[in-house]
Parts: sequence; C-alpha cells; structure tokens
Amino acid sequence: MRNAAVAHMLAVVVLSPAVSAQPTPVYHVEQEPVPGAGEVLTIIRHQPGIPDTPLLSVLRDSLGDDVAENDRLRYLWILTSLPSTPFQRLLAALPFAHVRSGAKQHIQGVPKPLMDLAAPSKNVWSGLFEKAVQIEGLDGLGPVVRSTTRSYQGKQEEYRDLQVFHALAALEGLLNEGNDSRLLSRDELREIYSRLSLSTRTFGGLMQNESLHRYYEIQIYRAETTREHNWELLRQTAELSGLYFEPIPSPDGTCREALLWIARRDLHTGLREHFDQRFLKIGNPWTDHRLSGWDGYSTVRYFDRAGGRVDAQAPDAIPMELIPLALYSLDYPRVPLLLIDFRDSLNPTVREFAAQDAETLLGGILGVTRFSNWPALAVTSLFGFVRARHGATSVRKSRLQAYAQAYENLGMNSTLDSSLKIELLRRMEQHRLDVLEDATAELAGAREQYRLLRQYASSPNGLTMKLTMDREKEAANYGHSAASGALRTLGRLLTGKSEIDRAANPIVAQLDSLRRAQYHLRVLNGVLASRALPEASVDARNICESVEALQTATDTARSATRVIAAILKRTQDEEVRLACIRALATLNREPSRARAALDDLTDSPRTSGIVRRDLKPLR
Repeated sequence: MRNAAVAHMLAVVVLSPAVSAQPTPVYHVEQEPVPGAGEVLTIIRHQPGIPDTPLLSVLRDSLGDDVAENDRLRYLWILTSLPSTPFQRLLAALPFAHVRSGAKQHIQGVPKPLMDLAAPSKNVWSGLFEKAVQIEGLDGLGPVVRSTTRSYQGKQEEYRDLQVFHALAALEGLLNEGNDSRLLSRDELREIYSRLSLSTRTFGGLMQNESLHRYYEIQIYRAETTREHNWELLRQTAELSGLYFEPIPSPDGTCREALLWIARRDLHTGLREHFDQRFLKIGNPWTDHRLSGWDGYSTVRYFDRAGGRVDAQAPDAIPMELIPLALYSLDYPRVPLLLIDFRDSLNPTVREFAAQDAETLLGGILGVTRFSNWPALAVTSLFGFVRARHGATSVRKSRLQAYAQAYENLGMNSTLDSSLKIELLRRMEQHRLDVLEDATAELAGAREQYRLLRQYASSPNGLTMKLTMDREKEAANYGHSAASGALRTLGRLLTGKSEIDRAANPIVAQLDSLRRAQYHLRVLNGVLASRALPEASVDARNICESVEALQTATDTARSATRVIAAILKRTQDEEVRLACIRALATLNREPSRARAALDDLTDSPRTSGIVRRDLKPLR
C-alpha cells in the first residue's frame, strides 16, 4: 500500500503535459480603410473547422500619413456583443430568473461602440449617473421596482463585462503569440488591453494615458504570480488527497486551467487519503460509490514503474484508467476557482445562483445596499474579507473573468484530446453565468456586425463624417478644461457654427502638431513614471529625440517646460542633460515662463551649477 501511494504521488507531478512547444498563431489583424485618413483594424480569430470570427474592432485616426506619432485610437467595438431582444430584457428584469433565451440572429443597424479610447472618462460619468438614478430615484419606489431595475441593470452590466473579458483573453493571446503585427503595434495593443480592463472598474476611465503602461505591467505580473500560486496550491492538495494533477496548456504556452483525476484502480485498493473538501469544493471521491460504476468520460494514460508518464509504445508502459473529477481556473486571485464538477454538474451553478439570489434578496427586496446603509457596508466588507481569507471565491467579477478566460483557452486549445475538449466545452456551456449570453448566436452575430461596420467605414456619410466632426471638436477644445470644452461644444450645437477657420487654420495640420507634441509628452511622462533614472528605463537617444521634438511645441510650451525640467533634474546622462538645457533655452525665451522650472532645478544640488552656468540668461 505504501509503495502504491508513493508511486501515486510521483505520478501526480509528472502527469503534466509538455508546454514548451511553440503555439500556432490563431489571431490576426485585418484593415479596412476609412476615407478621410483613418482605418478600422479588426482582430480575427481563426479556428479549424469554422469560419473566422471577428472579435474586436478599433478606429485609428492616422491623419493620412504613415507617422505613428500623430495617430490616435478612437472608437472600439466588441463585435460579439449583441443587442438583447425584448424577451431577453424581460428575463433580465426578473430578479430570481436564471434561464437563457436565444440572442438576436439578424442584426440591423451599425453596431454601437463600447467606448471612445480618446475620451474614456465619458463611460465613468454615464455609469455614475445610472447608479445615482437607481439609488436616489428608483430604489425609493418599493421592492418591485427596486428589485426589477437592479436585476436588469446588473445583468446588462455583467453581460458587458463578460464580453470585455472575452476580448481581453483574445488580446492577451495575440500579444503572447509573439507575432508583431504591422497593423497594430504592441504599444497600441497594450493601450487597448489596459483601457478595456479599466472599463470594468467604476473610476477606471479616469486613469491618465501616461500610467497605462505601468498598469499593464502590474496586471500581467499579478496574473503570472496568481497562476504560479494557485498551481502550487492545487498540486500540493492533489498530492495530499491522492489525486492526479494535470495543468492544461493554453495556446500561448501558459497554463491557466488544471484538471484533477482519480485512478479507477485506486478505488478498489481501499486507499483513503486525506481529502480537503472545503478547499477543493467537490465531494470526497474516496467515499463516493458512484465512481465504482462510472460510465462517463474517462481516459487511459500510461506510466512506467517509477510512476512517470510515458507513451503507450514504451516497453515498460503500464496502462491506468483515469476518471476526471474537476476543472479549476488558476486565474482567480488567491485560490483556484472550481469551473466544472464532473460528478455534480450543478455544483458550480448552484453556488453562483445562490450568491446572486442572496444579493438580490438583500438589495432588491429588503433594500439593504452597501452604499445606502453604512452598517451594512461595514458588515458585508468584514464578512467578505474573512471569507476571502478562508479561501472563498466571493468576487463575482473575478469569477466572470476567470470563466471567460477558461472558455476562450479551451476553445482555442489544440493539444487536448478531441473527446475531452468536447466534454469540457459542453459542460462549460451548461455553466454559463449570464442569462444574456449565447455563444452560438454571438459568433454568427459578430460576422454580421463586422459586415455592417465595414460598410459604415467605407461610406462617405459614415465614419468619415464622424471622424471629421471629432477632429473639429478635438482642435477646438484643445487646451481647455473639461467644463470649458463642454460649454464650447454646447455653443456649437446651439449656433450650428464651427469655431475652426478651415481656410486659415487647416485642422489636419493643427492636429498633426498637437498630437506629435502630446506623443512626446507621453513618452517623457512615462519615463518619469518609472521612478528610475530616465536613461535606465528608456534609451537615451529616444529621450533626446522627444526632448528635441518639444523645442518647437509652442502650444504645449508650459507642459513641455515642466516635463523637460523634471527630466533634467533626474538624469545623469550628459547627452540627455545637454538636450534638456537646449530645449529649455528655446522654449523659455521669456523669463516668466521659465521661473517655476528653474526654481525646481536650483533646489537640486546636482543641477544648481547647470542653472547658474547655462540657464542664467533666462532668469
């Protein structure tokens, strides 16, 4: 018995398949030109046996040239996100209804963009307005109105978040494939990824562009750390429980999901290992008599006498029938998330719906919400903190993201046995968490929406006209506050006149200068945000190029002076220092405009000599 247990534990470790093989690219980017100096770029997913599926489109305003410095990403569409039917909206408004209906098959009209990447704060204010109307207006009309409106808004928001998580999984797959697209650069893909990820947070749209790179790096680091942590937790628990642990490789080579198996022969040996039912969230297989007569999916794997996995043709291969117990996501923070229970398919679903119904009962029926009742906020926060410390998966948005990532990975996985892949996808389809989601209809609807979007992009009265109007607003509002820009926009709407004199001040030429300056300001602000020496985070030549490009940026002279002065204060590179001194001398021909920057430099012992020697005439 002891030898069998030792061999069993060894097999747990070596059951993992090889994941070092290079993944086959499954995503590519297509371009649709827009008359008027722009293009719609679409990420397409390729799956063998089915037509290519367009997933996400973004409008890029390039101002009609090949220079990346003046490009600007604008509207973003998630093509798999379909408008709900009246019957779906009715079901979404029912508080305790957990049934799904088919989505609309034939799309009419141009798809609505999810967000404007150039003005992400618009989604923040609209979301806060909806919540304010719900709390201050609808919640006071009684339990019926409160429960139905909260249920409808919550399900619509979850469907939107779920579509965002599917798009994030595709973007991450495209980034991890290692194929640098000539149509969408890696910096643009990271910007789209960061903005999409932030769109699921209440105040995410308020983050500045300069912080997006750091946000992306932090998110990727946390995801990798979480997977490593959950991998080790689940593997050790499997060993202690006498089970077989098998990570599933994703198309990008990482492992985001893992399977737990049990050997049929161990069921007859009387082996009773320690089983952590609270952590694994499945029933104890050693006391489950259903496994003795298991007629569901199973597979045969081959091992050598030491317990290592080998090919079936190996001379000392020993066959062993394995029965799947559960599939877990390794992407959920702190603990693995149960996705599939092979013996009890309703187990994850019942857990999910019970948590939803409890929230509906408290907030919708009883009116006890976290933001309208401070004691309830304190109690629920403390209760959630304690449960999370004990391994509870209580954050629904994180569960939705883990589910969407797993569904995308399993669908694109080419290393799984075909019968196992079909079984996993079938069970994942049964465990869909949103009543508005319908994978089959969404795939067909995405192709139809892409067709309509391409027609809209090629039409002179479509995206071309919208892009021209957006350029006028951008040029008119540049340099003004948000409130001032809103008043100016209102004035244009009321008078029907544009503030741009196109003959005297061509919009494209003006925007080209403004965007180039903004681009170099973002580069230098990103250097400062790294909290390291400028030349340590970015090549010194690139810093010098941005500093020199800002010398003639008269419209952004104040911002350029401040940023360049900060670079000069922190850098130790002589070339960068000289470029900064020249730029400051050019920008600040009037002493009053340079006083603040020079005062900051004088406070630094290392740069005070430079100020006295080279910038003294500017004082």
